Amino acid sequence: MLSVNEHARLLGTFEIDRLFKLIAKAFAIPSDEPAYPCGPVLECPACAGPWLHHGWVEVFERPREDAQDGLHVSVQGMQAQISTDIRDNPSSRRDGLLVSFFCEWCCAQLVLHIVQHKGQTFLTWEDRHNDTACGPDCDRYPALAT
Repeated sequence: MLSVNEHARLLGTFEIDRLFKLIAKAFAIPSDEPAYPCGPVLECPACAGPWLHHGWVEVFERPREDAQDGLHVSVQGMQAQISTDIRDNPSSRRDGLLVSFFCEWCCAQLVLHIVQHKGQTFLTWEDRHNDTACGPDCDRYPALAT
């Protein structure tokens, strides 16, 4: 098992910073306020609100394309789990990332999928809405309702 520090060293902070800049740019909403010193704001796909809080993160790394084994790192709060089980990798052939989000405005519970395929990177949202966590204001959540 790798420690969190060893894992961070393997991933490299430069690559992580570059990835988050790509995500912010891809899902940016324009802002007239200069109050965002880190760049564009990621918006909620359900309500377009700019107050998304990220939660757990999962990283899936393969040693080569189509490999059946690899590294799976799951981080939630100050806890990290490292395994070689990549069955939940969002990419069927390459590396993948999952980042959970919660929207302050509309109670959306979302997972951002970052998937590599044939030299391209795809960003998609998954709705993990839970009615019991939402409360009486759930009618504010029409965009992702099933």
